[in-house]
Amino acid sequence: MPQNVFIDGSYNHEQRLVGIGIYNSSTKFELAGVAKGENVSDAELLALKACIKYCQKEKIVNDVRIFTDSQEIEQKFRDSVLQLGFLDLKWIPRELNKDADRLSVMYKTYSKTNKTTLKGLTIVSKVKEI
Repeated sequence: MPQNVFIDGSYNHEQRLVGIGIYNSSTKFELAGVAKGENVSDAELLALKACIKYCQKEKIVNDVRIFTDSQEIEQKFRDSVLQLGFLDLKWIPRELNKDADRLSVMYKTYSKTNKTTLKGLTIVSKVKEI
């Protein structure tokens, strides 16, 4: 059965930080992160890259459909994502991406002591499969 993974990015222009959110609705896996960035496009791309890494690590690439509310990401990277073996990369309206959106802004409410860094991406929340 295919797994649906939702991604989103956010941008804080004052601090030049980008937040990402990844939500696997099939396993309830959640990941929220923050990194340096220049715009929301950086955030959306970082969310896609982190999603790809997560799926590769979990060895679920061939069973995953990725959903994004960024038309730019869907248009620019759909073919590349399909070449990696994913089932699809699809655009959805923002209102259908609430879980990933919630995660993408989570870094705003976490203190530095709750964070861990992973190759330039600071993980502010990670929930394993249940």
